[in-house]
Amino acid sequence: MREGPASTGADVPTGRSRSLARAGGLLVLASALTRLVSLGKEVYVAGVMGTGTAVDAYSLAVLVPWVGMALFVNGLRPAFQNRYALYEREGPDAATRFANLYVTHSLAVGTVGAVIAVLVLPGLLPLASRGNAGLSAAMSALVVPAAATLPPMIATTCLTALLNVRRRFAWPQLTAMLPAVVVAGMVATTPDVDATTLVWGMAYGFVVQSLVLLAMTVAIGHRWGLAWFGPGTRVLWTVGGSLVAVSLFDVGLSLTDRTMSSGLPEGSLSVLHWSSMLRDFFVATVVASVSAVLIPELGRQAADRSDESLRRTCSRLLRLGTLLVLPISSWLVVAGPLVLSLAGYGALENADGRRIGLCLAGYAYSLPGALLFPLLLQVLVARGRTRTVVLLASLGSLVPNVILNALLIGPYGVVGVAVATSLTSTVAALLATVAVRRVVGLEDEPQVVATVATALVASTLATVVGALLPGPTVSDGSVVLAILARTAVVVLAYATVVFAGPSRRDAVAMLALFRVAVARRGAT
Repeated sequence: MREGPASTGADVPTGRSRSLARAGGLLVLASALTRLVSLGKEVYVAGVMGTGTAVDAYSLAVLVPWVGMALFVNGLRPAFQNRYALYEREGPDAATRFANLYVTHSLAVGTVGAVIAVLVLPGLLPLASRGNAGLSAAMSALVVPAAATLPPMIATTCLTALLNVRRRFAWPQLTAMLPAVVVAGMVATTPDVDATTLVWGMAYGFVVQSLVLLAMTVAIGHRWGLAWFGPGTRVLWTVGGSLVAVSLFDVGLSLTDRTMSSGLPEGSLSVLHWSSMLRDFFVATVVASVSAVLIPELGRQAADRSDESLRRTCSRLLRLGTLLVLPISSWLVVAGPLVLSLAGYGALENADGRRIGLCLAGYAYSLPGALLFPLLLQVLVARGRTRTVVLLASLGSLVPNVILNALLIGPYGVVGVAVATSLTSTVAALLATVAVRRVVGLEDEPQVVATVATALVASTLATVVGALLPGPTVSDGSVVLAILARTAVVVLAYATVVFAGPSRRDAVAMLALFRVAVARRGAT
């Protein structure tokens, strides 16, 4: 049911939406702080190491734990979050058993995965480096530390998920800055920094973070114990097994991008690594925050068997999500290369910064898909459509990405890789929207179409107008003025179209949610 002033038609947040808005707002702030710390670490490391074979090898090595997470564990986390509400309703003992089952199985399988990685990776390195002997040799020293990173990374994922379903969001998120702090500390205190220093620092950082998260779970009264078998075992692996395809979406894109780019000139993988890290700043700040709040909520709606609630959630996600993310995409295209052209620091030259900025601009329009695709798939999971989920994650994302990379890497290099990711992400989000529309439906579908279309028009206009502004001269001061001018144009053009068109109601509703979150935060 829609409630709101007749003059605007905007949604007035209900009690539950206020709670979600407040949780999401706090989590966005915590994520932003965490990502700023991580971004500072990346800038510092880039200044120390620049671009070259060492960072190229590091950018491939960090995929080892992420691929391990995708193959073994990442499917279990959304399955746990999606089904936890069902066991919570049976009582605290059932919920505790299900949580311990999830953690026990995740850590056991992840540890086995780390051992397998140590055994098989040396034979796969020439394939991953596409015959680049120097890159393969640099990577060989990173196998053990990269594999050792997997178990503590899994522990942090499991403990964070447990705290999230217990409605603890912001404080667990703040612990994510600990690995970045540890890495920066090791770089600062190690005389001869190399890629091995970075990977071992990441492993130690996840160990520290997992210990802090463990203390948080004890503080909220969780009773720990090993749980190998129980009523939730089949549910966890049946649902989680199908969701492996979902977790392979982002990791598979990164793996495809970096292995297909390893034949490019030296430093190309470094540029791709730094630009993808900057993209992850926006993804983790906005996308991961919204996901952490909404996935447990979708599970509760599924437990209530409330299709009406699912339709409302999907509709609001599509409308408000696109309104929120698309101006960020426009700004990254228009101002991102200029901002990064000022990033010369230590071993990282200004020319390298501009290359990173151009690659980041190519990634810009992957942000809407990064928000919508995984959450829409969670709706399908909540309705038991796991086969559809697998098809969407494989044929709708991984296959198109390989094809687009093959077409774009040759003529455009790493920028082509980034553009391929944006196109793939957009196609995947569209296909997921069609699937959700058929399975659950959308509340007020004409308004969804009108808002999304208006946001796309506004973003396109803002991007074109901003890009047509005169370029700066060689002075840093001129570049800063150009950045400010382009930022102002993007904001003005986007806001004008959004608030003047049929999306005005949703734009007002989004502002109302922010006002409620800020007001409640101020009251506390």
